[in-house]
Amino acid sequence: MKENTLMIKLLLILAAFITPTASAGELLVGAKAGIMDPEFDHSAIIIDDPFATATLGIGYEFLDLVAVDIGAELEFTTSLSDADINRTDYSYESTGLILSLRTAGPIYVVGRAGRLEYEFTASGTILAPISGYPIQGEDDADVIGIGIGFSTGVRWEIQLDSHSFKDRDGSAQHLNFALSF
Repeated sequence: MKENTLMIKLLLILAAFITPTASAGELLVGAKAGIMDPEFDHSAIIIDDPFATATLGIGYEFLDLVAVDIGAELEFTTSLSDADINRTDYSYESTGLILSLRTAGPIYVVGRAGRLEYEFTASGTILAPISGYPIQGEDDADVIGIGIGFSTGVRWEIQLDSHSFKDRDGSAQHLNFALSF
């Protein structure tokens, strides 16, 4: 009987962490400013300046658990300044669909994973082309990231996050400062 009581208590504690609360279904709108630093898997590609970026996003927390909120985010990112890659200016744009898991509380940690479609575009003539290695064009990649933030309790959140992606030509790291409500 003691074993059954202990088992019931453990199941109740576990259920408290996986039972949705009544506040599921929050809509989030946010903006981010950041730096994106690409790295290509070719020694002849030299990046002198990283991209300064701006991101607009909309998210929906569809499951609000006791210890974590689960949501989906759609983000649109564009470069505010061009990156200098092999003496040519490039712009950057991306669209991402991301699943997020955020811990509860005023100070929180968020984990993010999803899919990103992006495009590098040369601004003018490519001054130092590399045969068989196009820098310009569209591609997609898996993206993963982590962040830490502070919620004011009135639904304003300030967050610092980083995410990275890797494709067949290289990788990129993105560091953002975010504000959402």
